[in-house]
Amino acid sequence: MRKKHYSNSCLSSNHTVLSFWPKHRISVSAFGIIAMLFQHTSIAQDLDYCTARYPSITSFQPPPYFAEDIRDNIDISANKTLSGKDGSSTFEGDVVVERHELRIKADVARFDNTSREISVHGNVHLDTIAMSIDADSGRFFLDDNNTEFSNIRFFMPETRLRGHAEKVTAESNNSAVLSSSSITSCPPGDIDWLLTADTIDLDLQDEYGKARGVVLRFHKVPFLYTPYIEFPISDKRRSGLLTPSFATSSSRGFELVVPWYWNIAPNQDATIAPHYMRRRGLQLDTQYRFLTKTTDGTLDVNYLNEDRITLEERYSLKYLQHTRFTDNIRLKVDYKDVSDDEYLQDFSSSLLGTSTTHLSQNADLVASFTNWHMRALLQTYETLDPTIAESARPYRMLPKLALTGDEELLENMNFTLDSEWVNFVHEDNVSVEGPRFIFQPGIELPLQGSAWFLKPELEYNHTQYNVTDGGGTKVDTADRNLPITSIDSGL
Repeated sequence: MRKKHYSNSCLSSNHTVLSFWPKHRISVSAFGIIAMLFQHTSIAQDLDYCTARYPSITSFQPPPYFAEDIRDNIDISANKTLSGKDGSSTFEGDVVVERHELRIKADVARFDNTSREISVHGNVHLDTIAMSIDADSGRFFLDDNNTEFSNIRFFMPETRLRGHAEKVTAESNNSAVLSSSSITSCPPGDIDWLLTADTIDLDLQDEYGKARGVVLRFHKVPFLYTPYIEFPISDKRRSGLLTPSFATSSSRGFELVVPWYWNIAPNQDATIAPHYMRRRGLQLDTQYRFLTKTTDGTLDVNYLNEDRITLEERYSLKYLQHTRFTDNIRLKVDYKDVSDDEYLQDFSSSLLGTSTTHLSQNADLVASFTNWHMRALLQTYETLDPTIAESARPYRMLPKLALTGDEELLENMNFTLDSEWVNFVHEDNVSVEGPRFIFQPGIELPLQGSAWFLKPELEYNHTQYNVTDGGGTKVDTADRNLPITSIDSGL
C-alpha cells in the first residue's frame, strides 16, 4: 500500500515515518548550476544548427511548489518501507522524494541516520524548475549538503539542451564538479554539434566556472579545442580574455582581434582589443562604458598610429550619453568623428558604414512637463563624401530652441503654442545663414460626443528672418504673417 509521509516528527528506528527538521536541506545546487551554465553561455542560441524539435528523453513534470511555512520540509513516499536496527530506513517501489522545487523518483531509496545520507538507486529521475535529469544512482547528505550522482543525462525543455556527464558532485552549496560531460541541442541520431569537456568546475560563491579539455565538434568533426576556459555562470562580470576573432578583406588583408575585458567597477567596464591588420598595421580598438544614477554613456575609440598604405595617423571616435537629471529633464549626446574622409571606406565591415556620407554630432536637451515641452538642440554634421559640393551640404543648427504646448483657457477652449528659434550656420562662404524665428499661437475648441468629435482651430503664424550672405551683408527678407484655420471632425 502506498503511503504519503509528511515532515512532522524526528526519525525513529521503530517508526515507518521519515521526516527531517527544517534546518536540514537537500542540496540541488549542482543541477541548478548546470542549467545556469548553459543558459548564460548562450550555446543554444549561438550553436543550435538543428531545426527539428527535440523529443524529450525523460518525462519532465514541474516539481512541487511548497508554501513558505513548509518550504524546508521533505516528503517521502514508497510502496514499501523497511526500518533497520541501526536506525536506517529503506524505501522500495515507486519511491518519490519531494521538497520545494525538487522531485526525485527511484526504485530504491535508503536513509542512513548515522551519516545523515540518502542514497537512491535504479531508474533515478529528478525534476527541477529548469531541467530534467536521469541517473543510475546518487546520494546526498542532509547536514553538509554534499551531493553526488553518477552517469547523469539531463534535458532542459526551455532551451532544448541535453547532455551527459559521468559524474556530478557538489560540496555544500559552494561548488560543483562535472566529469566527462557533453552538451548539445540536437535530437538523438542527428547531432550536428556537440560540446564536450573533461571536467567542469563550478564555483557558486564566486559565480564562475572553469572547464578543461573543451572540444567543439560539428558533424562529429572536432574543429575547436581549448585546454582551459573560464566563464561566468550568472550575470556577474569578471575581467579576462574574450574569444578572439579573425577575418580577411581586400582592404585590410588578414585580420586578428584579441579582446580583453576589464571589469573596472560594478558601474564601469572597458574592452581593450588589439586589432592586427596585415595591410594596415596594428590598431587599438577600445570601448568604455559607465553608468551612474543619472547617466549612462559609451565611448568607442579606434586608433592606428600609422597606416602602412597611407602612412598617416587614422582614428575614429564615437560617444553616446543619456542623462536623466529629473523625471522631466533629459539630455542626449551623440558625437562621432573620424580622422579623414576615407576612414569608414577603409575600415568599416558593413555596407551601412561604407555608404555613410555624413556623421551627425549633436546634443539634445529636453524638458517635458504636463502640457509643455521645451527643447535646446546643438546639431552639426561632418561630411565624408568629398564629391558633395560645399553648397549642397546640410546646415548646422547652433542652436535650436523650441517651446510647444497647450493650456486650457475655458471649458472646451484651449490655447496652443508652437514656437522655435534656430540659428542656421553653413560651412561654405556663399550660402545665406542666420537666425529664423517662428511664433505660432492658436485657439482650439475640441467638441466630442460618444460617437462623434469636432475640433475647429484658429492659429496665427509669424515667421521672421535675420540672415546675411556669405560676405556678412544683411539680406533683406520680408517677415511672414499667415492666419491658419482648420476643422477636424469625424463620426
